[in-house]
Amino acid sequence: FSPTLTTMGGGGQEPKILVREATKEGYSEAGPGDSINFAFPNSKKRRGRVGKKYAHTLLTGDQQAVVTEDFQIRRLTPMECWRLQAFPDEAFLAAKFGSREIAKIIIENKLDHYHCEYEQKMSDSSLYKQAGNSVTVAVIYDIAKRF
Repeated sequence: FSPTLTTMGGGGQEPKILVREATKEGYSEAGPGDSINFAFPNSKKRRGRVGKKYAHTLLTGDQQAVVTEDFQIRRLTPMECWRLQAFPDEAFLAAKFGSREIAKIIIENKLDHYHCEYEQKMSDSSLYKQAGNSVTVAVIYDIAKRF
């Protein structure tokens, strides 16, 4: 996966990141706030899919990224993936540290969960998998309403 930062000339166009994709043009443009799913970098059809201001379906790993304001590609954190699935932060922290009590302490004291005294009980890999294997309740609710 090798995106290219390019400056688009003329007409007041802003810089874009060009992501190789199996499109007519051979690439898609990504700008700040866009997501990039690079789960299949060697695929001829799915390589580097760009979401314009939205995230594609989460998978079970850390392949979802976002383009920052300074045109860097940053992977989503496990907590961001949980938030995309509409889980509250307390549920994420309880899973990460294996304790609802620790989760409440972290939230109440506004602690940095990356650099706190509590030991992480679940790996980031497992947290990504849980987010990718879950289904957003609002989606299921909307589907169920139709039947």
